[in-house]
Amino acid sequence: MKLISTLRTKLKYAFLDESKIDRGEREKILIICENILKQLKDLNIKFKGINLFDIMRGRLMGHNINMSSAVIALSLNKNWFKRKIFLLLFYLNCFLHYGTNKYKQNRDNYEINLIDYKSQKFEDCKQEKIDIAFECSDPSYIKTLIEIFEGLEERKKKFLIILPKKAEFWGAIDKLKSYKHSSIVFIEQFFEGQIKDEFYEDIKKFKKIYRKKYGEIRKIISVGSQSILPYARCAVKHTFTRFIPQSIAYLKIAEKIFDTYQPKILIGAKLRRYVENSFFYMAKKQNIKSMCVFPFPMTFDLESHYDQGVFHLFDKIFVLDASQKHLIETLTETKSEIYAYGNPQWDKLFDDSKKGDIRAKLNLEVAEKFIVIATQPTWPIKNVKNIIKIASSLKLKSIIKIHPREKKKSYETLKNVMIMNDKDVELYYLLKEANALITSHSTVALEAHLMGTPAILYNEYFFKTPAIEHMMKNFKEKGIISMYNKKELKTGLRLSLEKKQKNTHCINNHKKISCKIIETILSAI
Repeated sequence: MKLISTLRTKLKYAFLDESKIDRGEREKILIICENILKQLKDLNIKFKGINLFDIMRGRLMGHNINMSSAVIALSLNKNWFKRKIFLLLFYLNCFLHYGTNKYKQNRDNYEINLIDYKSQKFEDCKQEKIDIAFECSDPSYIKTLIEIFEGLEERKKKFLIILPKKAEFWGAIDKLKSYKHSSIVFIEQFFEGQIKDEFYEDIKKFKKIYRKKYGEIRKIISVGSQSILPYARCAVKHTFTRFIPQSIAYLKIAEKIFDTYQPKILIGAKLRRYVENSFFYMAKKQNIKSMCVFPFPMTFDLESHYDQGVFHLFDKIFVLDASQKHLIETLTETKSEIYAYGNPQWDKLFDDSKKGDIRAKLNLEVAEKFIVIATQPTWPIKNVKNIIKIASSLKLKSIIKIHPREKKKSYETLKNVMIMNDKDVELYYLLKEANALITSHSTVALEAHLMGTPAILYNEYFFKTPAIEHMMKNFKEKGIISMYNKKELKTGLRLSLEKKQKNTHCINNHKKISCKIIETILSAI
């Protein structure tokens, strides 16, 4: 499975190498993708006037199904044999991800899997007016928004947090429940009665629609005379028989939550998943103002074009810096107000009030030197093994901080290393004490750099994609170095032992970012 995915990504990169695609070719690709989406919208599959393919666009063309990569393979004048191999791998990947029950469930779990959901008993929700609501369907979004929650709590402002049930395992739920002025609702609480009954009827309905319109869909999803559907059949069928019925259910759940709590503002972190899109499209339908706190740097390479979110839905967008604001203004048609305030979770970078004794917690000596390895799901483990070996040769202890979507067992075979997740340790407090941070392309590198902890991007074995390359270029402009072999890494780590110091040009006003965002939120009520 992983081998096929890796091979497809490597071959996809051959078509997505921006240096080999000129401006005219890029525009041609986007025109074809938009034409496919327009024709799918013309199928007129709607709920309360909301076109379901507006909700689906990121999933169809973006990183999940990634049909845009097939458009590139078929539309550019490349080697015929290479195109055929790519499309074959694309088909195999689609089949494995969407053609077997196990992977169908995994795909849905990136959202909220209602099809395989087993009913649970919840407390009844009471009708209550709460002006500010947050939709958080990803663990990294909680980390982004928690400083705003803290600020609203300090101001004694009531707010609603909308979560999936799986949020109970993210490590932050006890903190969220401790707030006196917040109310928490789980999306699944509202998946009952009529909504649930209609959902299973919709599954049957859209299975019939897919069969009936198959020929029309085959013509729509094509480049010239070549249809992409034979290679993406499992994924497109999955879209009709699982994604669309679930999106309708999310829209109904959003409507019910909004009717119960009557929010004036809905705030999220990024709109690429259809569960998020459903809530924000329903908010727009009900004239609820919407805001986005963007959690990490955006890239507008072809691969990421459909994976950045649906900007036009927001009234206000908060981004990391002026360069990100310029990107959105230049490359999108959004009329949203854009604020370059930074990420609110950066307010914790220089907050020592809750630090505690991190060394005692990790059983580290006062003078013991250590590095933090921030993993990524796509980062080959060979890189991690090299880092541990080199760190050990320099008498540095290695602490692995796994990505929120990873599990510790993926790294249990490694020796001479501590493995931590979000439940075990607060990352920023760990970085304050670390002698260096090493990762692939994670935004943790930027955060370590801001607080003065040397950050290194190490990719001797590289899961190469245009998005990652754009991210690394962005980091390089900010002074974060990239290394590609063990010799460079050893030299860089040795130097890092001498360089750790506070970054004098970084953000150092505690609560500065979250305060600005909160003030903007409150002024909009």
